[in-house]
Amino acid sequence: MDNLGAIAICTEPYDKKRQSNPGLNKRVSRSNPIMGPDMWRTIICQATYQLLVMIILLFFGMFMFSSETYNLITAPIDNP
Repeated sequence: MDNLGAIAICTEPYDKKRQSNPGLNKRVSRSNPIMGPDMWRTIICQATYQLLVMIILLFFGMFMFSSETYNLITAPIDNP
């Protein structure tokens, strides 16, 4: 699916009107960075949020969701 999108973007025909008229959208240069500062900020904020939630659930989840502690190693095995 990614290949079809890349082909669609890369096969855009050349248009002289677009190049001569500054009011129209200009093409993106190949030397421009793929990930801009806004995208990096979003990725870092989302990763920090997810890490924080996972650490809270990992260490304090049993206090939030269960009234008794549960240990997987010492728990009895249930055989039906």
